Amino acid sequence: MAKTAETYEKVAETFTRKGDTEWAKAKNGEGDYHYGNAKKDYATAELARKKAQELRNNG
Repeated sequence: MAKTAETYEKVAETFTRKGDTEWAKAKNGEGDYHYGNAKKDYATAELARKKAQELRNNG
């Protein structure tokens, strides 16, 4: 089953929220590794947004 643009938007929202949480933990001194986690989460969100846009343009 093909994924829809809406599905990718939900993935982007989820990973943005996770990234925000990790960033806040890092800023509160809970460990620098949280910065890396936030960066990965934001990268995943960006990829999902790009895929959603591709589907909208080509669909």
